[in-house]
Amino acid sequence: TEIYTLSLHDALPISGKTLLLQYILSLFRRSKFPHSISVQMSDQIDSKLLLGSYHSTDLPGQFVWKPGCLTKAVLNGYWIIFEDLDAATADVLTLLNCLMDNGKLTVPGYGEIHSIHPDFRMFSTCRTQVGLV
Repeated sequence: TEIYTLSLHDALPISGKTLLLQYILSLFRRSKFPHSISVQMSDQIDSKLLLGSYHSTDLPGQFVWKPGCLTKAVLNGYWIIFEDLDAATADVLTLLNCLMDNGKLTVPGYGEIHSIHPDFRMFSTCRTQVGLV
């Protein structure tokens, strides 16, 4: 599976990186949720948030899997934007590198997703080249 990515980096804040991506998404009629998902990266965003996790239900002892935004994007062919990717944690960068290198998404407790939707696209912005995926 080939994954198409676009990264805009090495620009000052408020230089138009996000605006350019929003314009590109609008050209392909992907500018609204859920067809496009935007994630502002920081040290608070971890791979569990992107991949998903089990959540308890109203019944005691019963849990249900809720996929994260990256898992939803990969499975449904959404376009995902990672804003300020240079602020991402090491586990998130490792996750994204594995996805790009192997064309697979491994979700602990859920398994490996082999069938990445052909419409899936990943975009990122960075303020610097440090930490670039």
